[in-house]
Amino acid sequence: MAAISDARQHDVSEDETRRFHIERAIGQQARMFNLDPYRYLLRLGVDDPAERERLSDAYDREAAQELGMTLEEYRKPTAAH
Repeated sequence: MAAISDARQHDVSEDETRRFHIERAIGQQARMFNLDPYRYLLRLGVDDPAERERLSDAYDREAAQELGMTLEEYRKPTAAH
């Protein structure tokens, strides 16, 4: 039984690792094409509102971090010049 449990845990960790790398690749592709990650998923044929929210948060958080800002600062509207 322990072997089955260990195998299931291994499968879960592989799935999590795969998902992490897929999400990272989606983010990189989206930035390369200057797209919101969700729009990139739509181009691939994936449409899930919960996934859209999660990806938008992750994308904005990463972009804010790259700019040295908080998520709130990054999302705050700025005046057009």
